[in-house]
Amino acid sequence: MAVLFPLHLELTHPSHQSPTPQDTNRLKHELAQYSGEVASLKGDNLKLYEKIKFLQSYQGQKQ
Repeated sequence: MAVLFPLHLELTHPSHQSPTPQDTNRLKHELAQYSGEVASLKGDNLKLYEKIKFLQSYQGQKQ
């Protein structure tokens, strides 16, 4: 299971009004990483939901 880490939004040089190219690249990389983790977790949730529904229907047939 993927683990989400806090997004590091602080800038390398806080005195700058806009982020440096390094900050922008780092944040883009983190965003891509977290987007992948979100997609993976959504898939995991869907699989668990399907298993729960299957088990609930199986228990209903058994009674």
